[in-house]
Amino acid sequence: MSAEGVFVTGLFEWYCTVDDVFRLLAGHDVSAIGDSDALELRVRGLMPVSMAAIDAEAGRDFLLHSDEVVMCDGQGEGRLMLGPLGVSPLLAVHSVVVGGRKLSTEEYVVYYPEAVIRLRSGEFPEGLANVEVTADWGYNGAPQEIRMAQARLVAAQILSECAGDRGSVERLQIGDYAVDYGSGGEHAGVIERWVTDARSAARSYRKLRLAAI
Repeated sequence: MSAEGVFVTGLFEWYCTVDDVFRLLAGHDVSAIGDSDALELRVRGLMPVSMAAIDAEAGRDFLLHSDEVVMCDGQGEGRLMLGPLGVSPLLAVHSVVVGGRKLSTEEYVVYYPEAVIRLRSGEFPEGLANVEVTADWGYNGAPQEIRMAQARLVAAQILSECAGDRGSVERLQIGDYAVDYGSGGEHAGVIERWVTDARSAARSYRKLRLAAI
């Protein structure tokens, strides 16, 4: 059986859709999994663990966080950098509380692209979790490269289960997600490329973008 022509529709709580995986598998023989219903069931079963693997490799998730409280350490500087905490993209800042006192909106300015809050005067006092920011941040739908990264992980696992083992067995790992495949198997090259691409896409979000504000 080829995955071609058995697309389903609908968005779920994962970064990619079943359709995304099926498109990658189109033209590949995946009959070892069973019929189209069995294939869809297997794809769905791999969604949670592959999503967790992307998050682990990226050091963050790609969900939408609304009205979330973030506790920050004051550094004795006039700016508070949220990006290194993974609070990005920053969409809205609802309140800033320093040492128990809520600041007025006139006391600070928010630089959204850089995910930085800067005081108009003074400094955020040094301390552990002494600054409380309530904000909206994250993604209303995962970035395209992350969506495809998850789809590639799932598709790679499906192909590895269908190809059989030829020669030595190799293992590619991203987070706790491991794909075992025969190095001489029919789909070895495709599997290796998909997992490597997925790992690279996720790791690119580990980079801390320091802002000179």
